[in-house]
Amino acid sequence: TITDFEFGVDTMQIDKEISSSFADVMAHASQAGSNVLLYFDTNHVITLQNFHLNQLAYYEFSFV
Repeated sequence: TITDFEFGVDTMQIDKEISSSFADVMAHASQAGSNVLLYFDTNHVITLQNFHLNQLAYYEFSFV
């Protein structure tokens, strides 16, 4: 759970074995109330609290 991810300020590193592109991240993203869930599998779930799905942008992610 990430409580303070800021649009246009923060970036997130994601292991390429989990996801290798922004399109893939978006395929696993959903809005859950005031949070965004990135659900790749039961062991790899990221919650962005108080964030909106339409705020996610490709430049906020790097794949390592």
